[in-house]
Amino acid sequence: MNWTAARVAAFHARPALLGVIQPLIADGLIGSVAVREPAGTFELFIWINEGGLVMDRLIVGCEEGAGDRERIQTDVTSVSGLARRFNLSRTQLGRKFAEAEAMGSMGWSGVRGRSPLWISAGFRREYHEVQAVKLSIIDAAFEACTAQAPHADVSPAIA
Repeated sequence: MNWTAARVAAFHARPALLGVIQPLIADGLIGSVAVREPAGTFELFIWINEGGLVMDRLIVGCEEGAGDRERIQTDVTSVSGLARRFNLSRTQLGRKFAEAEAMGSMGWSGVRGRSPLWISAGFRREYHEVQAVKLSIIDAAFEACTAQAPHADVSPAIA
């Protein structure tokens, strides 16, 4: 059984585990400087409404097999379309894109608004690093809960 299936089975067998693990995850996220104070381009987007979803959409839209290229083309061609999708101000999102473009983190492969947007390998790396920190916090919380009371309905009180 892989680790994902094992965790799903653990949550199905012990539904109360979610109530114990959630505060540990929240504490871990709040206590993480990498999550709370991200650097670079990630920081530009994380503080706007739906900024995390905008970044998720950019990353999901990256062409496959980009390898070690500095510029990775996405399937996003319109700031307006992206703003509409997430019910954001086109002006605000456009300003963030312009800031990221000035940083060299993204740009247009041709005519602005009519060609695919690219993101830099550095921006993609920033995104992956923050996501890896979040996942490691979840891993640690799960391990802490299951190691303390592997078969109990709930884990002992967390100090």
